[in-house]
Amino acid sequence: MSFECLPLEILQAILDFLTFEELLGHSLVCRRWSQAAASLVSRRSWLVVHAQRARTIGVLQESQRNYTNVLIHQLNQGEPLESVLDVCSGKIRLRRLKIDRAPVDTLYWFSQLYSSWLEHLEEVHISLDHRYLKQDTCSGKSYNIALPKLKALNWSENHLRRGNRTVTIKGPRLRKVSVNDSFGSKLNLILPDCDTLDTVECTLYRKNFSDIFKCSFTHLNTLILRIYNTVQSVEFLTHLKSLKRFSLSLEYEKELLPTLFVETVDTICKYKRLEALQLHVMNNESTLCCVSLSQLAESLARLKKLELNNVCLKSTNKILGFQQLSLLKLTNIVFKNGADFLVLDYPKLQNISVSVSLLPKLIIQANKANDTLFVNLDATSFAKAVDLYLVQFLQRTDHIRRLVLFKTDCYDTCTDGNVPRATTLGVESLSLVNLNTSLECVESVGKCSRLKHLYLSKCSLSIPKDSDRTLVLDHLDTLDVFWVQLDDRTRKLFPIVRHPDQQIIGEEVYSTLTVFNTILRSTADFDPLASIDLFPRSGV
Repeated sequence: MSFECLPLEILQAILDFLTFEELLGHSLVCRRWSQAAASLVSRRSWLVVHAQRARTIGVLQESQRNYTNVLIHQLNQGEPLESVLDVCSGKIRLRRLKIDRAPVDTLYWFSQLYSSWLEHLEEVHISLDHRYLKQDTCSGKSYNIALPKLKALNWSENHLRRGNRTVTIKGPRLRKVSVNDSFGSKLNLILPDCDTLDTVECTLYRKNFSDIFKCSFTHLNTLILRIYNTVQSVEFLTHLKSLKRFSLSLEYEKELLPTLFVETVDTICKYKRLEALQLHVMNNESTLCCVSLSQLAESLARLKKLELNNVCLKSTNKILGFQQLSLLKLTNIVFKNGADFLVLDYPKLQNISVSVSLLPKLIIQANKANDTLFVNLDATSFAKAVDLYLVQFLQRTDHIRRLVLFKTDCYDTCTDGNVPRATTLGVESLSLVNLNTSLECVESVGKCSRLKHLYLSKCSLSIPKDSDRTLVLDHLDTLDVFWVQLDDRTRKLFPIVRHPDQQIIGEEVYSTLTVFNTILRSTADFDPLASIDLFPRSGV
């Protein structure tokens, strides 16, 4: 079917996958594409407002661009910014607003002076910063801000050490809220009567969850909560029984951790609608935080995705299986009884992600679903992981067909010179993700006769110096390489091919294979399960 035959709404949905720069280019193809892209361009484009715009205020007054999104940088009271805001409020029907690096007192001044302009506001991002506040004359004040049509709020605090203030935002239509507290914050934030909330994400250092939200939580489906030594009671969790997705990361004081953690787990087990649970203890005290998989399985019948990080698993005589669980992630797990094994016999379990050190304690029962295993190598070298853990595990778990080996960070800058002794891993598909490895290691595992699909993604690859050798893996059906860095930057040809006469040049696209001599490796934690993660980060 031709693009010209598609309904405008379908064409618009397709164009929405493009980046903003690509969207601008495609909007010039023809009138029809321009019509489809117009609302997308308007939704994604932002008018940046700052004091220096006063110099070109005439251009802004004459502009015919139909902006609906405004970013105010370093909001300050009075001229020259006020003259620019006057022009904007007179010609822009505001839908989305970002305020960057503003004192809370100036924010209140802005909300009162332009209250009629903000009446139709649906989404607001506010970043507060008091570093540029010369003196504090407003300590102890309370501010009320009314945003009657607001649906999404992103509230972030930085450097708010001066003075106590209370800000109440009245948004009766709020559906999504993100709050990032500051360790030194003295500000009180209150969101009353927001009974339509369905998604909340909070990082709390000084604030209490129940002090912020004054509502019924009747419609709250998703809660992502990170608590740092703040909440000394979990009573507020008892009001969240409609949750379907819950991510809780907590760091309580060591003395309070055992009691509060047990109370927290017991409360979570009352969430009968829960479909996804992520539980992460940030203290280095996993032995104090015990979880019983049987308790979770018995209580949470609808659970489909479960992630446990830095906790202790209790042994139990009563073996119960999750009937709906499709994704299980276990990181930094210890056992209450050192002799215990973990038997996974869940009928719909498809994806299992574990730390490599857990493999000797893990038994996966075969079923039609669970043929994929993700293994986090942590600080273990590639060769040690294969020889010490993987070979033995895969020999007793022969139904695993797809294996993904990865590391979550990128701090290992030196390649381990050891090569696995193993001659086969017994899997059909092998993915190496975010690893610093060598050509010899890839050869060791890549020549396994049963292996048909090899994937290298976000890896760095060490090659013997002054070597033009090319590794030929002609038994493979698929070789996919994406963002792989060679330690020899002068080498033009990629050292791994499927056919002897094949030549893959850096930055050349060959079928689904893309090879770069440079790689973008983030220092943030990386997770190859992100595409099927519990809580994909789309932002609030």
